[in-house]
Amino acid sequence: LLRLADAEWHEQGAGRATYELALADLERALAANPDRATERIARAWARIGLGRVLDALGAATEAEREWQAAATELGAMRSDDEPNAEIDGALGWARVRLAEHRLADKLPPKAQVEAALQAFDRVLKVDAESASAWHGRGVARLVLATALFQARALEGVVEDFDKALARDPKRLDVHLDKARALMLAFEVEKPIAARWDPALAQFDLALKQPCSPWRVHAGRGLLFELRGQFPQAVQ
Repeated sequence: LLRLADAEWHEQGAGRATYELALADLERALAANPDRATERIARAWARIGLGRVLDALGAATEAEREWQAAATELGAMRSDDEPNAEIDGALGWARVRLAEHRLADKLPPKAQVEAALQAFDRVLKVDAESASAWHGRGVARLVLATALFQARALEGVVEDFDKALARDPKRLDVHLDKARALMLAFEVEKPIAARWDPALAQFDLALKQPCSPWRVHAGRGLLFELRGQFPQAVQ
């Protein structure tokens, strides 16, 4: 069910009912054996995914509650002495979502960003090939760069996304987040035309990935709007 919910989100921007069913199944399993780490991690991922859908639906408070519940549970599971790629990876994404939430509320995201970066760095110590960890680290750094609105803060962000894509070249979210980073560079440094072409090219590359293009078109529209090309933005 969790994989189905993830697919519904990526393809349709949906998945709430399926995430809720997955959570219910996991709650039943954990009621019988509350210490099963695999189910606890899966429950955290279900909460992270459900929070993403709720946030897209405008239910920001409910989304934050799901992300915080996931972060709290995973934080209790982690060990300071021994990195665990599964636990730290999920914890990093819970913290990233909380950082994005704070940014949207115009609150400082730095503490959540630092917690996310620490978690992803722990993953990369034991699994340097983790596309998800490279991606998450890039998103965390992008959140901070967005808050600071400084070109200097963008250093290394695109490189993190490139490392994720080198390990999993068809991940639509990575293509989109790399395009977001390039778009931010254009916004911060405009009217430097050289920043426009890479951002647009990255959105166009994302359109070629095997997934629904709705989020790609939304991103391209914002980029055209930044450049003042409003007819293209509306399209």
